[in-house]
Amino acid sequence: NAVSLKWTAYKTSEKVAVGGSFNDVLITGGEKSTKLAEVLNTIKFTILTNSTNTTNPDRDDKIVNSFFGAMMGTDIIMGQVSGVEGDNEKGKCSFFVTMNEIEKEVVLDYTVTDNVVKLVGELDLNNWNANEAIASLNKVCEDLHKGADGVSVLWPNVGLDIEVALSKRCH
Repeated sequence: NAVSLKWTAYKTSEKVAVGGSFNDVLITGGEKSTKLAEVLNTIKFTILTNSTNTTNPDRDDKIVNSFFGAMMGTDIIMGQVSGVEGDNEKGKCSFFVTMNEIEKEVVLDYTVTDNVVKLVGELDLNNWNANEAIASLNKVCEDLHKGADGVSVLWPNVGLDIEVALSKRCH
């Protein structure tokens, strides 16, 4: 299964978007079925946080070291699907996500087009007690996170945009 995981963080009081992705996302599961909910329900994933890619190596290092590095055991983010409500075209998919040694649920909306499942939504880093990690990253990026008002801000909400290409095999 080919997967793309893009995220959007927000800086400054004006909430300027900063986009990135992870190069290394490992997926297991995905049982054979004609029902998408059954396929999704078995998926587990591991994200290697040192594979952060914002196309800016200096920024990537700061995120890996000062953000993920400021959390407990977050060289990897682990997760698994906890439930699916919907059909083969659209619905909601819930995940348990473990970061900073805390497991919390995230719910994303999904749509399916040509065997590609697209999941979109947002997570709130406060749910993983990541305020120290946010402060740590904001400190090393202080001037870069200042807007017109001169206030340095890194927002706790992160947008997610995930695409998973499913293989379709007929027997």
